Amino acid sequence: VKKACKWFINNNKPVYEAWCYALIGSNYYKNNNNDSACSFFTKSLNTYKKADFIDSLAVIYDRLATCLYYKGSFRFAKINYTIGLLYPAPVNNKASLLNGLAISY
Repeated sequence: VKKACKWFINNNKPVYEAWCYALIGSNYYKNNNNDSACSFFTKSLNTYKKADFIDSLAVIYDRLATCLYYKGSFRFAKINYTIGLLYPAPVNNKASLLNGLAISY
């Protein structure tokens, strides 16, 4: 996956680059490596924003906030859940953001 990300970077495909970062972050998260997961989710967010692609931001904010929650950074988790709610997303993603926000409190 990291090789694919490099290819997307070199070929100026930022949306796919951001997707790669999110995929890598998800793999780290599944293996309980929250520091690396948060780092890749942050890279994904920044790349999506730079590409002005808002369709996936709510989902990535949810993943980042969940990662922060499990690291014990409840304040930052709440902030990211709240920011995620500002972006368009399907109902199930909005519900996930609201659930995470409630649990963080």
